[in-house]
Amino acid sequence: MLKKQISKDWLDAFPELRPYSTNRFYKILGPIIIGIELVKLPRVEQYRPHFTVYSLCGNKIGNDLKSCMSGPMVLEQFFDNKGLQFSIPYKEHINYFPEAKKAARKQLLISTEGDISLEKAFNSLKEFSKKPPMGVSPSSYLQAMYFEALLKIALYCDAIEEIDSILNLIESRDWNSKHFKLFKTDVLSWRIEIGKMVNNKSNIVSIVGSNLESPKLSSLLKSKLI
Repeated sequence: MLKKQISKDWLDAFPELRPYSTNRFYKILGPIIIGIELVKLPRVEQYRPHFTVYSLCGNKIGNDLKSCMSGPMVLEQFFDNKGLQFSIPYKEHINYFPEAKKAARKQLLISTEGDISLEKAFNSLKEFSKKPPMGVSPSSYLQAMYFEALLKIALYCDAIEEIDSILNLIESRDWNSKHFKLFKTDVLSWRIEIGKMVNNKSNIVSIVGSNLESPKLSSLLKSKLI
């Protein structure tokens, strides 16, 4: 009963979001899903709110919705007025929630309200790539996968300037070949795959369209990247 009330409080605070599960509240923004997740902390009866982004464009696991929702592109914590992460005891939610709600609204990487400009969304997502822990290793395979995901979003949106910018970064960055080998691939093969992706943009449009038709997303509100 307590967790239901906690969910209701967050949904009331962000009326543009809808429940995807008891602790995950989302909306659809073009080819991505954004929202808030209440992540239970290990070994204690506490939770931590995060802003999250998932791409509907497919990933290395697969192209269906289950694969797309298997892991977020972005999982970003909110911080209190002392600069500390929120760790909210379930039983004390009522005491922590007013500050957590205010911080979340102020610190959202991408607004959950209405349509969002392409430029603003991409600038925010690029800035996230510079933050720890991802930003600590800007030439890693994981960083490469992040920019591949960004490129897919840009291709779906037909955002020419963003496509060119991301492709330039992919070609010019001195990627860590040893880290790529840990994932059983290499930089050259990956860049060739990127070229094929760019030449088959219609495939990404088809993947997103199929995922948007999933019944699991039918209750979520939709906005556009414009």
